[in-house]
Amino acid sequence: MRLRNKIIESSVFILLVTAMVLMASIVNEKEIIFPEIGAIVTGAVLAPKMPWTVNKKRIFISLLVCGILGMAVVRLVPLDIELQMIFGYFIALLAVKISKTTFMPMISALVLPILLQTRSVWYLISLILFTGTILLIRYLLEKYGIKEKSEYFEVSEKTDLRILVFRMILVSVMIILSLRFNFRYAVAPPLLVAFTEFSSAKNKALDTMPVKIILLVGLCAVSGALIRLVGERYLGSILEPQIVLITSVIISCLLFLMIVNGFKVFIPPFGAIVLLAYLIPKDYELWYPVHILVGITVYTFMSRIYKRIF
Repeated sequence: MRLRNKIIESSVFILLVTAMVLMASIVNEKEIIFPEIGAIVTGAVLAPKMPWTVNKKRIFISLLVCGILGMAVVRLVPLDIELQMIFGYFIALLAVKISKTTFMPMISALVLPILLQTRSVWYLISLILFTGTILLIRYLLEKYGIKEKSEYFEVSEKTDLRILVFRMILVSVMIILSLRFNFRYAVAPPLLVAFTEFSSAKNKALDTMPVKIILLVGLCAVSGALIRLVGERYLGSILEPQIVLITSVIISCLLFLMIVNGFKVFIPPFGAIVLLAYLIPKDYELWYPVHILVGITVYTFMSRIYKRIF
């Protein structure tokens, strides 16, 4: 029974991610690739227990609203991209608070279109389509006893101004330095989600396995970017581009599943890091894991320092 459930859960991850990347390739719109789908599937399907205090309706609404807000910032806020991202991150933190949940992937839904300067409506179409599909699958998994039904209660904690200031200062500095020095994926939205989760007082992951987190994030970045790079360089001349792409995506998914199941660590942003590798420009494929490793190292150790002081 347990093996059967694992096969079903892993198949859902591979099929959803592959379908998204294939759809982006067919329509020739990269904005269809919404990396947080990897995070949501990891949390809602792969993880033994739902890692967020949230219900299905609030997942859908929060992602949709944040996606719309992110695109609105790109279109309507006349600032440099660095200031747009800082403003977007602040709005995303407010959105998490207003939602009365701990569902952090909404941060990425808002900040990603700003980083990529997305204006295409395909981003929202993909968000709606694939989020809805995941939630339907989660409902079916609960109905047939493969997953336990998660309980939701409103999160209404008082805002700690110290953690808000810490998050805003560190993220602002990282955004400005990363974009000014062309090291942009050190502020990849999945990393901002991970940082926001790890810096929470209730999150104990950094207390028990900081080095493991950095290692796993690096492995996820490699399983995405380098597999894509190898596929393009060594298979691109003998196979159709779409076949190369799908083959690479499936291999990346399999590697990711081996990583999270092998280490038994199901942290949702890890799934988004793998999928983001298929959205970045080709020039960044080799350096993407380096950007990601530098970013997660800074966020991890700065969060540990903050927790020890406060």
